[in-house]
Amino acid sequence: MYRGLFLACFLIASGCASPPPVKQAKEPRGYRVLEGASEIQIVTGEPDKAQCQYLGEVVGQSSDREIELAQKWARNDFKNKTFELGGNSAKLDTTVAGGDSIDFSPRTKIILTGRAFKCK
Repeated sequence: MYRGLFLACFLIASGCASPPPVKQAKEPRGYRVLEGASEIQIVTGEPDKAQCQYLGEVVGQSSDREIELAQKWARNDFKNKTFELGGNSAKLDTTVAGGDSIDFSPRTKIILTGRAFKCK
């Protein structure tokens, strides 16, 4: 009798419980686009050497369980590093995606390499 009553109460209480909230990925602090960096153009073609001054190499990287977020944050990091060199344009040379072997978690690491330019 008591076992049945306990089971009924448990089932009723668990049915009223709300599901856990879906976690929204928060943008890591280091991967926010700096003010001014959002205007940087990422190009795949060679910039016009008569119009653009080479500033240096840039590497943007990030990792996350969701590949779309890892890509977005790596692009933000790439733009920020171009901006820090004084550039307004960046030539994307390579994109590498792979597992994050540091902690063996199911995360995708994205690495973007390229060159920063200041174009007129």
